[in-house]
Amino acid sequence: MTEPASVRTAIKSSAFSTFVYSLCLAPFDVVKNTQISSVTRMNPLQTATILVKKTGLKTLWRGLISSSISTFSSNIVYYPCYEYFKPKFLSLSESWGCGFAALASRLIAVITTLPIERLRTSIQGTGIGEFKITFNGLKVTLYRDMIFSFTYFTLYENSYKKLKNDNPLMARTYSSFFGSLISAIITHPFDVIKTKIQTRYCCFNEYDKNTLKAVSSLYKEEGLKGLFTGAQPRISKITIGLVIYMNLYEKFKKL
Repeated sequence: MTEPASVRTAIKSSAFSTFVYSLCLAPFDVVKNTQISSVTRMNPLQTATILVKKTGLKTLWRGLISSSISTFSSNIVYYPCYEYFKPKFLSLSESWGCGFAALASRLIAVITTLPIERLRTSIQGTGIGEFKITFNGLKVTLYRDMIFSFTYFTLYENSYKKLKNDNPLMARTYSSFFGSLISAIITHPFDVIKTKIQTRYCCFNEYDKNTLKAVSSLYKEEGLKGLFTGAQPRISKITIGLVIYMNLYEKFKKL
């Protein structure tokens, strides 16, 4: 099990880790959101190349400020809540407690930061966005983030617990990679729906009413490929990002 931390320590560790995470991995999000919001079908490299040709290399970091604020706001709510809830849920179930602690923490974080998340997605996907209080895409964001958090932390914490005695760093790296890979694949269709709603609401407002029906409709219209548009950059960003993030987070908890 990863070491417990106070709320204050969790906030400090989360703040530094989030800064590195956002700066290094923003291009993956820009490419993924562009792929989903665009009506054309291009692979990640083609998408990135066209973006750079049109507006220069800096376009791969468009929305970096809103992205950093969104990720920072979410994580300084999420990780301290997780550290708070974890021992309480572990007392009920050692195998599933971390998953339920993550689920409860993510619910609080999503509701708190949704308007900023919508702004980030819109800017990265279309190049335009304005800040306004809106709950477009709330249902599908909850589906995506709560399923992801439950799956990731259940796999991560249980795997780490079994492997940590050999080499804590390698155990954390492997556990984070494995947990994030499975979680990212499972939740990607929800991310596609969320991005479509938040970048082109006028065309996809029906998707906002019933999330499971939206997934079914998208599958009928575009097939399995439609459900996994932008999967490569998103899964790459999540797996690489969480390996970096969790190692930094755990390291700074001890300082």
